[in-house]
Amino acid sequence: MESVDATFLDEPQMSMRGYIDVLLRHRWIVAACFLAALATAVGASLWMPPVYQASTTVTADKVPPVVLLDRPGEFSIFADQAAAQAPNVSTLAELIRSDAVRAGASAMLATTVGADAEHVLDSGMDVRPIRNTDLVRISVEHTNPRLAAAAADALANSLIDLNLKSRRQRATETRQFIEGQLAQASQELRAGEDALVRFKDQFGNIALTEDTSITVQKLAALEAQQVDLQLQKRELEERIAWARAHGAGHARITPTQSSENQLVTGLQSTLAALEIERAGLREQLTPQHPAVVATEAKIAETRNWLDAALTRDQAALDARERDLTGAIAHYAEKIRGVPSREVELARLMREAKKAEEVYLLLSQRLQEAGIAEASIGSAIRVVDVAKIPRTPIRPRRQMNTLFGAVLGLMIGGLAAFVKDQIDDTVQSSEEVERVLKAPVLGAIPILGGPGVSGNGPGRDGGGLLVLAGPGAQERAAWRVVEAYLALRTHVLFSLPDAQHKHLMVTSALSSEGKSTVAMNLAIAIARTGRRVWLVDGDLRRRTLQRFFSTNGSPGLATFLAGQADVNDVVCQADEPNLWFLPSGPTVPNPTELLGAQRMKQLMDEARAHSDVLILDSPPALPVTDAEVAGAQVDGALVVVKVGVTSRRSLKHVRQRLEGVGIKIVGAVLNFVPARSGDAYYYDTYYNRTEKSKKEDRQYAARQKEGKS
Repeated sequence: MESVDATFLDEPQMSMRGYIDVLLRHRWIVAACFLAALATAVGASLWMPPVYQASTTVTADKVPPVVLLDRPGEFSIFADQAAAQAPNVSTLAELIRSDAVRAGASAMLATTVGADAEHVLDSGMDVRPIRNTDLVRISVEHTNPRLAAAAADALANSLIDLNLKSRRQRATETRQFIEGQLAQASQELRAGEDALVRFKDQFGNIALTEDTSITVQKLAALEAQQVDLQLQKRELEERIAWARAHGAGHARITPTQSSENQLVTGLQSTLAALEIERAGLREQLTPQHPAVVATEAKIAETRNWLDAALTRDQAALDARERDLTGAIAHYAEKIRGVPSREVELARLMREAKKAEEVYLLLSQRLQEAGIAEASIGSAIRVVDVAKIPRTPIRPRRQMNTLFGAVLGLMIGGLAAFVKDQIDDTVQSSEEVERVLKAPVLGAIPILGGPGVSGNGPGRDGGGLLVLAGPGAQERAAWRVVEAYLALRTHVLFSLPDAQHKHLMVTSALSSEGKSTVAMNLAIAIARTGRRVWLVDGDLRRRTLQRFFSTNGSPGLATFLAGQADVNDVVCQADEPNLWFLPSGPTVPNPTELLGAQRMKQLMDEARAHSDVLILDSPPALPVTDAEVAGAQVDGALVVVKVGVTSRRSLKHVRQRLEGVGIKIVGAVLNFVPARSGDAYYYDTYYNRTEKSKKEDRQYAARQKEGKS
């Protein structure tokens, strides 16, 4: 039959079974890490306060409403570049994040929240443009769902207010200027009327000639027209300054403006349409595309025409102002020819009339400016207001629990592999084969319970196994019996094909079950009908003597000392076909005795009277007895205690035995955990056998019930 020997690699890769074995060996570490991480995740989820998120969606209109005051009492849409194009999405998002918007939102929330308004926005604000749209979502997180919704709406409203103030800035400045002029005109009107009353009280009623009265009225009207003309010039100068700044790329949101030139209004509308057309083309085409270039040229041409038209308007107003100044000087010169009291009266009446005309004109202008200012809308509007959230976004307890479980398993698995790398003890048959460079011939499972011996020395004497009763102990004992039977088969085919086989059983250190393995292996071989000699070669501890109750009897030490013959020391055991040679009394020089010539004589006698000789030698590392005694055998069987014997010790055992020419035929794993891969096959087979027996009993019971 083919030998069990095989070629073993020094550093084989770990198989999937090896990984599973590592996890099974350190399952308590994995379980502890898993439970700790799971408990932490669950505890943190229960301890953390629920956090709610509310969102408001805003957008910037492409063509926001901007009203232009063309004529007194008339309004039209002014759609230039600054008014027609709203802030882009990125600018809108940055505006929402700005301190100005946050300060405005905090002021709005202060009425309901109080001093903690700023902390509401600091706790969690997120501004995120919605992909492929012109929408921006404003999200606020807070432990109070109502407060989260209120904060999101406050940010949107603050943004709208800021944009509205920016768009109305110039219109507001114009209105405020007119208000200042109106207040001054009101004072001048009151002062003129008071001066006229005092003059009449002092000099009585002095009648002006009809010509003088007409001159005074015309002069007052001309001076009122001069004030109105100055307002028009101021507005036109602001428009020209904006148009030129816009052409240089410094455009700002345009306020309401006055214009009596229909050409200017038409050019402004044309320019706005071209700007909108260019914006649409830029979204689809490159800046170098002919259509975009042509539109750019039209825009530049329209701007030049608009600038020329505004310049002509300004020149016309300047000429009109010069004409008014000359007319006012002309009528003022005519009044100087009137008598002094009539001149004074005419002056007072003129100033009062002028103040009245100016006051009425400014009042009308203020009303128009206020309407125009109010007609300017914000470029930003709310698409969806924030709704009060019903469910929190954090903590996500199911996700946290799952994450904790997965993290615990990962940490536990990592800890298991780290411990396995740090731990130098042997845990699997693969490790033994890699270190000893010899096959594992058997794996003895852990056997516990009173009255059962299988792994280590027991207190019951003799026999392969002593069972205290059926049930769980019977199942455990059966597993050990099958393990020894398999070991017997592998050992017999691993030894040389000679008629007489001599095997030494050793281990790295003591207390690894070496003597128990030797005894049970001898019994298992004897039950095949072969004559077996079991020799207790451990002259220092004499372990086997306790099993066979031969304490005090002559033994191997007696024979090696020349004080007895073989027949005097070898005794028949209770097991058929098994003869036992005890170690005998304690001697001071066991190593010298094992290396004596009489040891060779004993082996010759054994070959003549037995088929198999099993020598239970001392551990290989503490003393050299195993190296000396092993010279007389065909091979050595190394017993390895799982979880105790270190890889370093096994390496030294291999080096010492091979150093003296002793062949290691294989190894035996002892104290193998029931859940390990090395004990799996026995357990699986036994479980199937027990299941079959149970099914047979159930079937027999049903048959019996059917007959009755």
